Parts: sequence; structure tokens; C-alpha cells
Amino acid sequence: GNLLVFSSSSGEESSGVYKEKNHGLFTYFLLKELKETRGNLTYKELSDHIIEIVKLESINVNEKSQTPQIQGSSVIDNIWETWKLIEK
Repeated sequence: GNLLVFSSSSGEESSGVYKEKNHGLFTYFLLKELKETRGNLTYKELSDHIIEIVKLESINVNEKSQTPQIQGSSVIDNIWETWKLIEK
């Protein structure tokens, strides 16, 4: 069906902690982006931002690679990127 999954890292990586913020790295930046945008963005915009910032900050904060993954069902392959989190 309409299933879209965000995961904090690839299968070969572990998910890092952002000790200074008392969160996982992925969770911190996901929540931060949702708060700053108030959810007024597409899933593609959210995924692009989260992947970019977590990849960068994981190296800076934890000195290891972490690459969030987004996986959608085949039913939504070509449409999920245009979906908005919150319609205003």
C-alpha cells in the first residue's frame, strides 16, 4: 500500500547518538526540520535534507558514516516525493 519508511542508517552502518542534544543523530535532525518548517514541505524535501545533514554531521560528531534511507512500496514509487506532510 501507501507505505513509506524512513530509517536512520543503511544496513551496513550503525545509527549514531548526538550526546550534546540527548537524541539520536537522525531523530534530532528530523525533529528539528519538522519544527522549523512546521511540516510544510514534501517528503522529498524532508528526505533530501535529512540525508544530507545526517551524513555530514555524523562525520563531524561521531567520526563515522551514517546514511539515512528512505524506502517506499512499489505502489507509491513515482508519487511519494510530491506528497506534503501537512496540507495548508
